[in-house]
Parts: sequence; structure tokens; C-alpha cells
Amino acid sequence: MSVGIGEGEPVHFECRVEPKTDPKLRVEWYRNGKILPTGHRFRTLYDMGFVSLDILYTYPEDSGEYVCRAVNDLGEDTTRATISCKSKWLAPVLLVHGK
Repeated sequence: MSVGIGEGEPVHFECRVEPKTDPKLRVEWYRNGKILPTGHRFRTLYDMGFVSLDILYTYPEDSGEYVCRAVNDLGEDTTRATISCKSKWLAPVLLVHGK
């Protein structure tokens, strides 16, 4: 899945994880291969098999591939999505008026 958004817009990702009652199950979020920090603009939730990530407002540097990784003693699985965040500011354009 790939989505284009504008700067400042929120983003919501969600998925389901099984087995939802496994106490050793870990859920991790990554952006472009690096673990995603929680807090500030990034909010994560894991509740009875429901997993979500909310980015409260986005910047162009938030563009990239987001991966949700679920891991337990028997293995792991992932799902991914890509967002492209465009700046709300346009590049400057110089207009030259001549004779």
C-alpha cells in the first residue's frame, strides 16, 4: 500500500495480530528499516490483537516505508505500507522580466 499525504496531515495505520493472548508477543514499528520512536508525534497501540500507529502530524522526512513486525517464540511476521509526504511550501520560482 502506498499513500500520498500533505505536510501536517495525520496518518493512521492498523492491523490485526494473532495469537492475541500470547504474553510473549512483541509488536515493533519501523520506518525505513529503523525502529520508530514512540511518544511526541507517534502513538502506538496494541490491545487484544488490534495494532495501530498514529502519526499526529507529518513532515516530509516522515516519508518512507513503515513496517509492523510481530514476533513471538515461534517466529515473526510483517506487514508494510509506504507514505509520501509533500511539503506545503512550494519551491521558490524567480520570474525575470526583461525588455
